[in-house]
Amino acid sequence: MSKLIEYLNTQRFIVMSELKFKDICTKPDIFHCDFTYKTVNCIFDSLEKIAEEIEKLKSKD
Repeated sequence: MSKLIEYLNTQRFIVMSELKFKDICTKPDIFHCDFTYKTVNCIFDSLEKIAEEIEKLKSKD
């Protein structure tokens, strides 16, 4: 696994942990939480795909 993908996975973990902690403290609407988690995961999934494409381009050089 590349360092970029490892970094993205670490950042995803940090962001999700912070969101879960905030949600425990504020007790927001469950639908709001679900939407937020799905949005964050979608963003990080897209960033991972970009990182994989970068790695493919690097390996071709």
